[in-house]
Amino acid sequence: VKFETKHITNLTHYIKDCLGDDVDMVAGRTIRVTGGGAYKYTELFEKVLGLTIIKEDEMGCLIKGSNFLLNNIPNEAFSFKKNANPEITFQKTGCEFPYLLVNIGSGVSILKVYSDEKFERVGGTAMGGGTFWGLGSLLTNAQGFDEL
Repeated sequence: VKFETKHITNLTHYIKDCLGDDVDMVAGRTIRVTGGGAYKYTELFEKVLGLTIIKEDEMGCLIKGSNFLLNNIPNEAFSFKKNANPEITFQKTGCEFPYLLVNIGSGVSILKVYSDEKFERVGGTAMGGGTFWGLGSLLTNAQGFDEL
C-alpha cells in the first residue's frame, strides 16, 4: 500500500473498515514506530485502531535494519575500489564494518557504521526528498512524487 502522509487519517479508517468485526483483533496490540510521524500520529492510531504505540530511535532502527539486510540478502551492498578491475563488486552476504550508509528522507544523513550498535553521522544536509518534492511541484505540473 502506498499513500501520501496527508491521507493517513483516511488510511486508519480504511484499515478499520477492512477489519470490520475483527477490529478487536488489533486493539491493544503494540507497534513500534520511528520518525516525526511517531509523535504526530500516535494519538490517531491509538484512537482509531486501539493500538499501543512505542516510539523507537530512528537511526538505531535504520542501522539494525540495514545490518539485517546485509547479513541475509545477497547483493544489497557493494564495495567501490578506485582503479580496481572491476571497481564495483557486490557483497554476497555479511556486514563488512565499517561501512557508509546514506539515508534519504526529508533530509540526507551519511552515517559511518562501525557495528550493530555503534555509528556516527559524518555528513548530510537538511535538503532531501521533501525539498525535491517541493521544488519539483513548483516547477512542474507533477501530481505526485512518482511523476517527478
